[in-house]
Amino acid sequence: MVLAFGLTGCTAYQNVVDKFKDPIVLKCPDYRVIADAANLTKFKDGPGRDLIDVDFEGKITDVQLACLSDIEKKTRTGTLEVAVTLRMAASRGPANRDRKARFDYFVRFLDNKGTILRLPDKNGNIPKKKDLRVVIKFPGNKTHLLFRTSPFTRVLPISPKSSSSYYRIFVGFKPTREELLYNRKKKNQNAAKNPTAPSRKPTVGAVRTETPLPKGNVRERLRELKEIYDDGLIKDGDYKKMKDALLNQL
Repeated sequence: MVLAFGLTGCTAYQNVVDKFKDPIVLKCPDYRVIADAANLTKFKDGPGRDLIDVDFEGKITDVQLACLSDIEKKTRTGTLEVAVTLRMAASRGPANRDRKARFDYFVRFLDNKGTILRLPDKNGNIPKKKDLRVVIKFPGNKTHLLFRTSPFTRVLPISPKSSSSYYRIFVGFKPTREELLYNRKKKNQNAAKNPTAPSRKPTVGAVRTETPLPKGNVRERLRELKEIYDDGLIKDGDYKKMKDALLNQL
C-alpha cells in the first residue's frame, strides 16, 4: 500500500513537471472588426444631421488579445483563456455639452460554423448576456482622446478537434439602425468621391466576413440570426435571405 501510494504521488508530481516543462502554447484566435461597426457618429437629439449636430464620434483603432494556454500534453485537451481589449479614438463634436461620450460595443466568440458561443469567464461562470459599455470624459479643452476598454475575458475549451483556430472573435460598436445606415452612406459617399483611388490595405481585422446560417432547431436559429443582424454582422439583404431560408424549413 505504501509502495502504491508512493507511485501515485510520483506520477502526480511528474504530471505537474510535464505541464510546466515545455508547455503547449496556443496562438490567439483570429479576430475581425466589423467594417460597418468600426466607427460611430452620435448626433444630438433632434432632426439635425449636419456637422454642427454631432455630439461625439468614435473609432475602433485596434484590438489586443492576451491568451493563456492550459493544455494537457497527453490528451491535448484543456482551456485557452482569452482577454480582449479594444483600443478606441474619440472626438468631441460641436453639439457636445457635457464633455462625455458613451460607447456601447460587443465582443462575440464564434465557432468555425458561425455559431455564437456562450462561454464561461475565468471564474467558470457563464454570465448573462449584457451590453459592454465604456464612458469617457473630455478633460479641459481636449476634443480628441485615445483610450482602451477593460479586458473582456472568456475561457475556450480546447481539444484535438477544436484548437484556437476553431474559434473567431468579432467586435464592433453597437450602432442604432439609423447610425448603421449613416455609416454605410458615409462610406459610399467617400468611395464616390475617390472612384479611381488605389485600394489601401485595410486595418488589421477591419474586414467583413460572410456569416453562415446558424445551427440548431429553426426557432433557435431564427433568434440567433436576429442577434447577429442586430449586432451589425450581416446586412439587411443578407438577413432577409437567411431568414426566408429558415422560414422555408418550417
